[in-house]
Amino acid sequence: PVADAAQRGDVEEVRTLLRGGADVNAAQGDGMTALHWASLNG
Repeated sequence: PVADAAQRGDVEEVRTLLRGGADVNAAQGDGMTALHWASLNG
């Protein structure tokens, strides 16, 4: 979920998920993580 929100550029959703304890390192099916999307989206 964090990677999905990061892919969409939804900063507020990323914050909400992280506050709720979501795993920031969880990868999507293609192996992309929130860090990958953040680096691509700036």
